Amino acid sequence: MVPLLLIISFCLTIFTTVTLAYVSMVSMLGPWLAPTIALIGNFITRRLYLKRSDHATEYQVAALQAIAAGGGTIAVGVGFALPMLYFLDAALFTQLLAQPLYFFLAMGLITLCAGSLGIFLGWIFANPLIDQHKLPFPSSRLTFNVIHSAGNSEQTKTLALGFALTSIICTMRDGIWRFAGFIPKSISIASIFGCELAFSLSPMLAAVGFSAGVRIVLPLLVGFLSKPILTLLIPPIIQFFWTTSAVTPSAILMGFCSGLILSELISGIYSTGIFAKIYTLVKSLFSSSIKSWKYDLFLKNLIWGCHPREGGDPSKSFIAFMQQNKSTGLYGAAIGLCSLALLITAGFSLFAGLSFLILSGIATYHICVISGHIGMVQFGRFSTFIMIPMLLFFTLLPQHLTLICIFFHICAASASDYLFDYNIFHIGRYPKKHLVAYQLIGLVVTALSIGVIFWLLFTNFQLGSPDLFGQRGRTKALLIQTLSFDYFTLVFGFFYGFLLKKFRISPAMTLGGLLMPASLLWSLVGGGLISALPVNKERYAPFCAGVLTSESMWVIVTIVSKIF
Repeated sequence: MVPLLLIISFCLTIFTTVTLAYVSMVSMLGPWLAPTIALIGNFITRRLYLKRSDHATEYQVAALQAIAAGGGTIAVGVGFALPMLYFLDAALFTQLLAQPLYFFLAMGLITLCAGSLGIFLGWIFANPLIDQHKLPFPSSRLTFNVIHSAGNSEQTKTLALGFALTSIICTMRDGIWRFAGFIPKSISIASIFGCELAFSLSPMLAAVGFSAGVRIVLPLLVGFLSKPILTLLIPPIIQFFWTTSAVTPSAILMGFCSGLILSELISGIYSTGIFAKIYTLVKSLFSSSIKSWKYDLFLKNLIWGCHPREGGDPSKSFIAFMQQNKSTGLYGAAIGLCSLALLITAGFSLFAGLSFLILSGIATYHICVISGHIGMVQFGRFSTFIMIPMLLFFTLLPQHLTLICIFFHICAASASDYLFDYNIFHIGRYPKKHLVAYQLIGLVVTALSIGVIFWLLFTNFQLGSPDLFGQRGRTKALLIQTLSFDYFTLVFGFFYGFLLKKFRISPAMTLGGLLMPASLLWSLVGGGLISALPVNKERYAPFCAGVLTSESMWVIVTIVSKIF
């Protein structure tokens, strides 16, 4: 890659990190910006290198995207996990922010270690998942279509239009320099059963809702409509059975929400079929055919739980990979030792650190398989599957639990991003020999900038407020605090969550309707409802990307202007 494009890729890496760090904490979603990076890359490279062949230009765009997009994916993972420490121990979180250099160094080291491990795992998984079993990775196909499309000037104009209109709205809302804004940040319309109906004048929220689609509308509305249950139904029941119990409305809300999360966890574990799998394996131990029982089959089914057509046995792929790439095996061993040293330095025991790294590798593989089918990286469920056994078998403090989630999210994000990029290079028949180098370049830039970005956000906005809600981190904290709530409200929320699952409504998404400020909720719902209209969503995707980019960058510009 030429030096100019390399510098541009650095800037785009910081851009995606800033954008998705903010979006992931304001909303509960993390949109994928790789197609946006491809659009920008197409616009730049086709003007800098007009005389190059189309294939050579496409390769430059693919390389630029491979460097820049990973920062955004990592930022989503950190934005989902890091606020958890604030909701578990606000004093410790404030103390950590009071030491900015330590915070920058810690976040940089965690990102480097976890990201390098994720890239290594993605390198191993690429052959069984893509070369052999050809999982579709639909998001990769979408990005490749953007790269391959020569006539995307209309998409670029649409992206610029979204950026410009949002900048105008933000200027009228917040003002700039000596110009004072003249439109409100939110509009309150009415109150229904004590629940406010209000809209935030944030184009970004509407764009996120539009991108996510109708699937977010129903759970959020159910959560909003569930609030009267907490205020009208549960308190009289508690007073009837526990007349001496003084349970505050906030305790009722937190207990009910914890029950919802607990139901999501148990139903998620059940849906994986792990209980039936363990039962079958234990039964085989005591059957008459125990002599023909194979240890390697037991290990594969118990630990990996995958069918050959779902990606094959990764243990065999790992052994074959190491035999063919001994130097790479040394690289993987070095990354593993560095990660283990980081965990031990953070206060983990040797056995706890090893257990966590093994669980992270297993969960990362499954996330990559699922991502290959649906095109989305599902952090939450798998980080919970890791966190709960670690919490049960080891003595862990809030900072340890937060580190577990952050490390795993970064590892899974880097592995998935590598596979997305590998599939783009595979479809386009671009040379892959420098792909790992591109990934590592993007990881280093992300590691150098991510601590600064999150520190600026946390020190200029109140975490937990509508400006920086931190829904995902709040959810994780609620799960950990489950045992400290009123048991009646916990059980009520638990069964309510199972009732929602019967109607195929996500309890975790419903939680957003319960906890999220009304102005944020109705802006997301409004965007989701608009997407239900008979419109071509793909046509407006660049416009939404421009909106997301503009408001996220506006936030950073506002922060920097305050500092200087």
